Amino acid sequence: MTVSACLYSNPHNNTAMKLRIFGILAAILSIAFSNAHCAAPTAEQVDKWKKDAASGKSDGQYNLGILNELGLGMPKNLAEALKLYRLAANQGDVRAQVSIGWMYENGVGLGRNYDEALTWYRKAAEKNYSSAQYHIGSMYENGLGVLKNIAEAVKFYQLAADQGDPRAQVSLGAKYELGWGVSQSYRDALKWYRMAADRKDAAGQYSVGNMYELGFGVTQDYAGALKWYRLSAAQGYGPAQYLIGDMYENGRGVKKDLTEAKKWYRKSCDRGEKLGCLKYRQMN
Repeated sequence: MTVSACLYSNPHNNTAMKLRIFGILAAILSIAFSNAHCAAPTAEQVDKWKKDAASGKSDGQYNLGILNELGLGMPKNLAEALKLYRLAANQGDVRAQVSIGWMYENGVGLGRNYDEALTWYRKAAEKNYSSAQYHIGSMYENGLGVLKNIAEAVKFYQLAADQGDPRAQVSLGAKYELGWGVSQSYRDALKWYRMAADRKDAAGQYSVGNMYELGFGVTQDYAGALKWYRLSAAQGYGPAQYLIGDMYENGRGVKKDLTEAKKWYRKSCDRGEKLGCLKYRQMN
């Protein structure tokens, strides 16, 4: 997905508008593979999954695949992860099918192959699995393995968003805000961002905050914007941390406080936000 930061011009805070767009991009282009086992499992869990996998149960195969892929409770082993995912995927496990698709799309553990990625995503999408629908939408949006087609991307984002996938909801919100593949509507954009935010999605919370700050689809409200930015920033979302710093530096919605601004710029810099690093250096 490519978005021009100059699509909008706001005399009050064009920097905030640019950061909002790039913040959405960061969410959309970030690793879209998520799983419920991010913390190291207990020994009892691992033993159960090993037994389940040995007996041919797809759930055990899939979960052991995650542990091998991420190196949780065992050495990282991408080849073993892929082997286990394939065993589960061949039994119709949609989570494993998406995991294989993601590995092909990103060249993790094997050569990057968009055609293979799409093949595996489509297998899961045929079973109405929202994560697969989201990934297919992203590939159409970015022209990966297919001709770039925003209308087709919107179709798949809509399928996933209707099932509550927050990544798809943010992506769909961006299309309504930009008028890409749909009729431009700030109100509809805010609706989809809010749905993602209500699921505690950091990019969704950030996007709602920026709509409040800029008065897009809602009455401009700096205090309301700051509330949403803080929720997003608490999850470590760099663009939200940057804009909190910007609000403290310029006294929007809060009393001007350069010390607090510097603190938030540093937080955003630590999360890889180049503008945050620049502002932090300027304030030293």
